[in-house]
Amino acid sequence: MTIVANMALAALLLAMPALAGERQDYVNSRFSFGVALPSDYVVINSADNGDGMRLASPDRKTTLSVFGTNLLDNSLEEEIRQRIDMEEKNGWQISYKKIGPGSASFSGSRDGRIVYVRAVALCDGAAGFAWLEYDKAALKKHDPLVRQLVRTLHPSEGCAADNNAPPPAQQ
Repeated sequence: MTIVANMALAALLLAMPALAGERQDYVNSRFSFGVALPSDYVVINSADNGDGMRLASPDRKTTLSVFGTNLLDNSLEEEIRQRIDMEEKNGWQISYKKIGPGSASFSGSRDGRIVYVRAVALCDGAAGFAWLEYDKAALKKHDPLVRQLVRTLHPSEGCAADNNAPPPAQQ
């Protein structure tokens, strides 16, 4: 009876992370950054060159893109300002911006949708992004995911010293 009870307990413990909405860690080796993603999101597509991937929630109403990019001649701050300008030209009403040398965030709305973008500076003039889009009606539901993206999007170990990027998040 003890073996059966232990097996049942082990099965329950293995199922708990999925029931609790646990996360899966994603590491982008091309751009040297990581972020925690919802474990129930599915990959829609991945870039062949290793830039990143696009995921969707189980109901497909929320999309999350995680990717790296080379900043070329821009600082992270300038890159974010250009992306905000582009999003405003595309009809997004940007209502929140926080831009610093090592990290930045912005969010806005359009047609009943919310966009939230988080970026961090990486080594060698690159940046890592998490780009979340979801229904405005689900704003409160997505607050924990936004907090998770802010807390866990970080350069890989050893990268933070190069360009004033924030240190890796404590997990």
